[in-house]
Amino acid sequence: MKFPMPSIKKVKQEEKPAGDEESGDLEGVEFKKGDYQIQVRIYEGRDLAGRDASGMSDPVVVVECMGKKELTDKKKQTKNPLWDRVLFFQFSNLEPEDIETGTIDISVMDANSILSDTLIGSYEIDIPSVYVKKNHKLKGWAGLMDTTSEKNKGIQGYLKFSITVLGPGDEAVVEEEEDSVGDMDKSGVLMPPRLEQESWIVCVQVFEARDLPRMDRLGDQGIDAFVALKLGGKGTINSSMVKNRNPIWNQELHVPFTMPGMARKLEIALMDYDVASANELISTYRLDVSKLKEQKDEKSFDPPEGCVPFWVNFYGPQKTGSLTKNNSYERMAKGLMEGVSYDGCVLMQVWKKKVHESKI
Repeated sequence: MKFPMPSIKKVKQEEKPAGDEESGDLEGVEFKKGDYQIQVRIYEGRDLAGRDASGMSDPVVVVECMGKKELTDKKKQTKNPLWDRVLFFQFSNLEPEDIETGTIDISVMDANSILSDTLIGSYEIDIPSVYVKKNHKLKGWAGLMDTTSEKNKGIQGYLKFSITVLGPGDEAVVEEEEDSVGDMDKSGVLMPPRLEQESWIVCVQVFEARDLPRMDRLGDQGIDAFVALKLGGKGTINSSMVKNRNPIWNQELHVPFTMPGMARKLEIALMDYDVASANELISTYRLDVSKLKEQKDEKSFDPPEGCVPFWVNFYGPQKTGSLTKNNSYERMAKGLMEGVSYDGCVLMQVWKKKVHESKI
């Protein structure tokens, strides 16, 4: 499938140290559904750790983005490789949630002809963190970490790159050509986010539900109801299953996440458990975790003052009983389109809490 090239506007722009680019407020960004193009330009590496017996490496850069992978050519026996290569990633008809939770993983590998390639170091960044930068572009040096080995601790070298994220209606900005080789100001180096991230949990008390729809033809109640919680790209946390259209759970569920990060929306899904086939999604409700009240008492996991239970109404697609579900049905069930059918309500209480190291 061919993608239309974004319109281009030429400007003269001086390079700034990494992290100095103007950026907006992540909370104010609303991503559009549509086609996205992500450009990753790999300039050069500096002081890369040697992985070969010679003390050198044969570095190649592998970039992974939302299920797609691109790589540069291999450079032989060097710690300071030069590439100046642009890698393109095209995505069609993305949902806003895809961009909100998407990441770009940049790994510098030591290429081996017989054995599998060895990681020198990597850097990961959230796509929205790039998008809010001036001209939707991040450029600079990054410190590389080896997260696969206990012996390779600390920075394993540096990589200069730029990332541009263009969505529907965005204009690409072309900078004047420059020498890719330049002095590296280590005071402006992007450090791996994992060194600075803090562990948090969202606490969800699920009490009961009323008037859930009949999903199964068999059984007195016609539903095996449970609630599934998901935040970002992590797995789901499920409540117990109750065979009732008015189930009572009285459970507290904890969903882990990290800050800073782009896991902003907690997905609360009503589900119907099925034995012979995949569990069926009924409808979905989303909560912005940044707006949740925080329990600041390190010793308490109880709801903070002012956090009270509330009812959430669920709306999804019209239940037809057919095994075939079209695209609109799925989008309504996921909460990506306004639902047309009332699917009941759930009584819950939700808050967040920072988890200190001793509590993890």
